[in-house]
Amino acid sequence: MAGDENTRVDARALHAMNERANRLQDEGDFHAALTLLERVVASSVDVLGAEHEDTLVAQNNLGDTLRSVGDFDQARALLERTVEAMDRTLGDEHPYTLSTRSNLASVFSSMREVARTRRLREDILETQRRVQGPDHPETLIAMNNLASTLMHMGELEDARSLFQRTLSSMKNTLGAEHPHTLDATNNLASVLHEQDDIDAAHTLYVRVLEARTRTLGASHPSTLTSMNSLGITHRDLGDPDAALALQRSAVQGLTHVLGPQHPHTLTTMSHLATTHQARDELDAAVALRERVLDAYVDQFGDDHPVSIDMMHTIASGLIQMERYTAAKGLHEHILGVLSRALGEEDPRAIDAMSDLAFVTLRSGDTTGACAILRRTIALRERVHGEEHPDTIMSRAILERILSGAGTP
Repeated sequence: MAGDENTRVDARALHAMNERANRLQDEGDFHAALTLLERVVASSVDVLGAEHEDTLVAQNNLGDTLRSVGDFDQARALLERTVEAMDRTLGDEHPYTLSTRSNLASVFSSMREVARTRRLREDILETQRRVQGPDHPETLIAMNNLASTLMHMGELEDARSLFQRTLSSMKNTLGAEHPHTLDATNNLASVLHEQDDIDAAHTLYVRVLEARTRTLGASHPSTLTSMNSLGITHRDLGDPDAALALQRSAVQGLTHVLGPQHPHTLTTMSHLATTHQARDELDAAVALRERVLDAYVDQFGDDHPVSIDMMHTIASGLIQMERYTAAKGLHEHILGVLSRALGEEDPRAIDAMSDLAFVTLRSGDTTGACAILRRTIALRERVHGEEHPDTIMSRAILERILSGAGTP
């Protein structure tokens, strides 16, 4: 009897620790939550067993926290194991199982695996509608998550329509200032911004920032992310000074709360670099983007699309600054990475070769540029055909250089 009583006491203590970790997450203190949840999971396995419901719930919370601090590989492995165990012990339609699947989808999204994210989120939404009903808060969260995925895949009209339906239902069900409602409002603003309806996006971003500051506090990650979003609209509306102040504050806050390599910090830092560029502060822009690139390479590798995209952005800045040698070196690296990862005949590798030819020409090496262009033309003829627009354009550029017309 004494042993059973100790187990109940320990179980109650673990439940309290888990709830405390959830509050730390809600407050944005992810590193403290992580430390506490690691203790909860280890103790739950010892006290309750590896497949006890409370142990699996704690593992789900730990996996989500690992994602929040940017440790995607560990988060994915833990959540995949937890989903398998929950399917076995609770069933695939249990609310805890669906919650864990949703967190796993968020990990896929953070790792830029958008097709897998979409499939999983569509399955979750279908199940939530069937099990919980169309207006249940978890169903509305699933709708918001799927709409976010559609936005990231460029399906903006579908995303906008789904966000608008989700937001209307959330206001009725949860209230206008509930964190989930504010998330949906923020996401709708993002779609409007992508569709160049910047004034409408700005209005929504102001509303979200004010509400999040009031309900979550000025230093919460969601508030700081809203600050960055509002800064972007200021910049795009022609006020880079106002944007700079907001985005600097957001980067400082996120660095303090989440750390310098967290995805939210890196995304905000990248947007701050764009604002520096808009103010013709090119050195500052390149320096920030180089820091972001270093973090991306550490997290994803130098052949991941986010790393390649950042290399292209940095190279463009270097060309704008007339630092052609540095830009050429970066384009050589991009071509090498893509050729190894995809093969020399992949269209992206061929495009990278064409970019290298351009910057080689700008650096003053006409002979080298012509050699690279000839190789580009040969590859495009083999892959696309002699009459493909890209092949014709590359031949025209080479002919122009050889005729002495200079840089295209």
